Amino acid sequence: MHFNLKLKINKHKIRFLITLLISIYLFDIKINALPNKSYILSIVDLCFSSKMKKDCIKALIELEGLQIKKAELGEYSCNTRILALQSDLIMILHDLEKRRVSKKMIREVKKFCF
Repeated sequence: MHFNLKLKINKHKIRFLITLLISIYLFDIKINALPNKSYILSIVDLCFSSKMKKDCIKALIELEGLQIKKAELGEYSCNTRILALQSDLIMILHDLEKRRVSKKMIREVKKFCF
């Protein structure tokens, strides 16, 4: 049998990834210093409430800095919860809320990371 595999490249996904990478570079994430807890939680809440792309991208960038730092410190229970929260934010960002995105992961991040 011959299978013809076609790769579907979604221009929006590529544009999002490029924007995210450029934003990370431009914002110069400070990996050596832990980000401010109240600031991170406020921009995550803002993303959940506004569902605006700029707010969600900002929240993703800040969470990525925290996630990298926690991984370096070996705090994997925190690290995995941040990754789950980031996936919820990406679902909001791309209007993929097929399942109800809840604020449960914000509570988990508060409990395990701060």
